[in-house]
Amino acid sequence: MANNVNPRRNNIQYTRRKPKNRKNNDAPLRILMLILAAAVCCSVVFLVNYLKEDEPVNELPKETDFQQTTGEKDDTQKQTEDEQTTEKPVETTPPEPIYVPEFKADLSEYEMYMNPQGEQRDAYLVLVNIDNPLGSDYVPPDLVNVKSTRKDGRATQKLREYAAKALEALMLEAEACGVIKKNTPSGYPLSVMSAYRSYDYQRYLFYDVYLVQEMNRGLSREAAEKKVATYSNRPGTSEHQSGLCVDMHTLPSAGQAFKNEAEAKWLAENCYKFGFILRYPEDKIEQTKGIMYEPWHFRYVGRYHAKKMYDMNMCLEEYTEYLKNNG
Repeated sequence: MANNVNPRRNNIQYTRRKPKNRKNNDAPLRILMLILAAAVCCSVVFLVNYLKEDEPVNELPKETDFQQTTGEKDDTQKQTEDEQTTEKPVETTPPEPIYVPEFKADLSEYEMYMNPQGEQRDAYLVLVNIDNPLGSDYVPPDLVNVKSTRKDGRATQKLREYAAKALEALMLEAEACGVIKKNTPSGYPLSVMSAYRSYDYQRYLFYDVYLVQEMNRGLSREAAEKKVATYSNRPGTSEHQSGLCVDMHTLPSAGQAFKNEAEAKWLAENCYKFGFILRYPEDKIEQTKGIMYEPWHFRYVGRYHAKKMYDMNMCLEEYTEYLKNNG
C-alpha cells in the first residue's frame, strides 16, 4: 500500500514567488518607441511635402465647372438668367462717322477749320437775328484778314479765324473746279464784298444809307424802315457783327440775279462741305423773320452742322429749334 505523501501533512511549507512588475520595467522602452515613431512620421510628412513642391499644382474645379459637368445651377446663376430673359437689352447708338468729302484740291491743312472737332464743333452755331441780338460792344476775339476780298479798292475784309480759313479752302476748291473766272458781270471773279461789320457801321448802313435811300424814293419813314428790314438788319441783329458771314458774288453789287450765275449754283450746292450754309434761302423767308432771299450771303457754322442743315433742308432758325427739341 503506497504512502501518499502530503506536504501539508508533513508540515513542509512552500513559498510561491511573486511575479515581477513588468509594467514598470517596460515604461522606458515604450517611451523610446513612441519618440522613434513620432520622428519617423515627421520625416515621412517632410519628405512628402518636399516632393510635392516640384509637382504641378492642379487647381480644384470651380463651381461653374462642376455645374457645367453636372448640369446643375445655383440660385444666383438661375436668378441672373431670369433677369436676362426679362430685362430689355440696352440700346446703344454707334458713334456717328465723320463725313469727309472728296476734293480736287489738296485741302488737308484746312480740314480742322472746315470741320472743327471737340469743343470747337458747336462754338460757331450762334443764332443772330431780331430775337437774338448781339450787344453794341461785342467784337469777335479772333478777326483775321480775308484773302478773297474783292480787289476794287475796298478795305480788306475780316472774319473770325476758323471762318476765314474755311473760306480759303472753299476758294481753292472753287478754282480747282473751274468756278473762279474773270469773265463775270462785274469783271471781278467770285470775291468777298463784305464780312465783319461793327455795331456802329451796321447802324450807319441801316439808318444813314438804306433808310435814306428808301425815303428818297417817296416812302414814309415807317414804310421805309419796314422795307429796309427785309434786306438789312438793324444794328445788333446783323450776322455781320458776329464775324462769321460773308457777302460774296460776281455782280457789281449784291442782287438776286446772282442766283443765275454758275458760281451761285456751285456755292449753294457745295458750301456745306467747307462749313458754310446759304443763310437766307428762297423758301425760308417766313422762318428767317422776313429776310428776303440772298443768294450771296453765306454763314459759317462748321461742316458737322452745315451738312445736317443741308440734308434736312433747314435754315439756321429751324435747325437751332430742332436741336433744342431733340438734344
